Amino acid sequence: MKRFEEKVFLDFGTASGMGKATAQLFAKDGAKVVIADLQNSQGEKVVQEIIAEGGEAIFIPVDCTQEKDIIKAAEQTIQKFGCIDMMLYQPGAGHSALILDDDIDSWKWVFELNVFGAARAIKSVGKYMKEQGKGAIVVTSSINSFVPVKENAAYCSSKGAIAQLVKVAAMELGPQIRVNAINPGLTDTPSIKVLTQNYNACQVAYKNIVMERFGKPEEFATTARFLLSDDASYITGVSLTCDGGISLYGYPDLSEVL
Repeated sequence: MKRFEEKVFLDFGTASGMGKATAQLFAKDGAKVVIADLQNSQGEKVVQEIIAEGGEAIFIPVDCTQEKDIIKAAEQTIQKFGCIDMMLYQPGAGHSALILDDDIDSWKWVFELNVFGAARAIKSVGKYMKEQGKGAIVVTSSINSFVPVKENAAYCSSKGAIAQLVKVAAMELGPQIRVNAINPGLTDTPSIKVLTQNYNACQVAYKNIVMERFGKPEEFATTARFLLSDDASYITGVSLTCDGGISLYGYPDLSEVL
């Protein structure tokens, strides 16, 4: 029997990168996968790839800054599959600016997606999990929840908020529901292609990464699989770091190579 046979997995922000890798891995492990994302064509493509591999998946278009969309995703998942066993909230955004030069109002969208979206997903899905009497939730945070980076105050602050959000949620939703976070480091996804496609930048970055390479989306996926599986049945309220050791040194200064 596969690890997630007959389990239902709701994956927010799945159309690319780490979320996509997680959806594909969970489908191979037997889960019924619900892909909830704003990127319609990309999301539908992932669904077709999963089905072609013999898995089961559906796509629900969702704007994670809109509470009604998140509620819709939870409701449609229940209508289709009858339950939600596991949830991953993956979406995230940020922008680069010095605090003294920044338009602080621009932080609103960062927090809307990163923090408020995660809180709404926990609330909407958590209600169904409470009724079921069980469930597991993971929110994607970042090592920037505890490793500061200049010109990234909005992003770092939002990820710090997530670290506390999952702790409080774990306290309130337990013992039936476990809530954890993952802190990825630099991971080879489309969001950092400006870095991964620059040889000199890569060489500078590797000096601050113990593993001397960027993380793979599949490595994030296996971390999520652990936290959402029964293997982590006694783990809740933690932020598990999966960063190849970059947080030991901090982010490299890439200003001269990018």
